[in-house]
Amino acid sequence: MDYEILKYLFPQFGKSKKTIDSKLSPIFLLTCSFNNLSSSSTATITLKASKAFIIIWILRSLLFIGILLLILLTDGSKPFYWFVVFILIILFGYFEVSKDSNLFLTPNYLQGGTFFRCRSEWNKITEVYTSESHIYWEEVSKKGKILQRKSPYNHWGRECLQNGKKVSKDLAIEWINKLRKAESKNERIQLLTDFRQIRSTKEHLIRTLPEEEKEIANRLFEEFKNIKGEYRAERRMEIAQYFKQKGWVLPKLEISEERKIIGCLVIVFSFGFLFLIIVKFLGQIF
Repeated sequence: MDYEILKYLFPQFGKSKKTIDSKLSPIFLLTCSFNNLSSSSTATITLKASKAFIIIWILRSLLFIGILLLILLTDGSKPFYWFVVFILIILFGYFEVSKDSNLFLTPNYLQGGTFFRCRSEWNKITEVYTSESHIYWEEVSKKGKILQRKSPYNHWGRECLQNGKKVSKDLAIEWINKLRKAESKNERIQLLTDFRQIRSTKEHLIRTLPEEEKEIANRLFEEFKNIKGEYRAERRMEIAQYFKQKGWVLPKLEISEERKIIGCLVIVFSFGFLFLIIVKFLGQIF
């Protein structure tokens, strides 16, 4: 219960917590505590695996089953080894889509993880950052040590259980930073309530945004244009999701003719390779 509010409502009782407790009836105190607990629970946000990622996981599992059958038909010398590998791949994927991987944002703490769940109070979180497949945060322990925590969060984003909306990795980081910088529990409850609202976002061009948002949008668009490496497509997907969720218009990229030709060749060779695998697999069966 927030005694600062009670001191404001009942100044005649003084400023001592003990005095306020003795003056107010136990039923009133119990009611206030219950209402406070209800506000906290209704403000909680649960971020679960997105439907898109669950579908991808199912399709990937079916692909692994097909590959396993192909290996067993062509190389039956190590069936147990390949079976164990297949089970491990499926299990690791399952833990990412199960309830055990949910990320919880509450007025009091942040909770996440997969195999080892961790709960961190907001005032102990010092830094938040991401990798390709996880959100990381650092927490100060009781002994003053910096503890690194992580929770799975891939480029497909996660889905808010309370409103069914997709939450990209960048948006989740934005929420977490606002919550850890909030000065009170009541402020965090208000933030979480606001995050859960479903609003129709009108699209805005970058040049029309406020200065703070314009700086973020320009920085992300520069990253979108210039990102390179193996993680390029996934990161571009994350940025595009974030722009859509914020209601920002993502400018179109100019694609050169050379890149278009290379892209077509990659698609043709990929489908050709897949066709050869299917033909070989059917040849082994029939």
